[in-house]
Amino acid sequence: MSAVFLDTQDIANPMNGAEIADGTAVARLFKALRGRKPFFFKLQGRNGYTLLVGVGGPLTCAQYSRSDGEGAAVVAVAPHPARSVGEVEFLTGNTLTPVPGEYCMPESVVRSIVRYFVETGKRSADVAWETV
Repeated sequence: MSAVFLDTQDIANPMNGAEIADGTAVARLFKALRGRKPFFFKLQGRNGYTLLVGVGGPLTCAQYSRSDGEGAAVVAVAPHPARSVGEVEFLTGNTLTPVPGEYCMPESVVRSIVRYFVETGKRSADVAWETV
């Protein structure tokens, strides 16, 4: 399995369209994206599912949904919720999108979710998921 990377904030990102297929590629991706303002990117799986990922700050998030927009999306629930932070804002198309703190978690957790998705096309069972 693999997924195609799409930066929802920077359409000129040279990585747009890149194939992400394993844990090594995931690690390289996260390293390349460090230092940016918090933003969303998508990973479109070959199986008809998409993982929307918020990165760029101390807290990250992930949402799993069908690529065609049908059905309900589910969002990963933080193992140790950051409710005290209120909301974290991520850019997409130059628009700030707030994400409640209970869905925001350390990068290492989301990196694991991303790795599982690119390797299987499925959502990780390591975290709870909530319908949004």
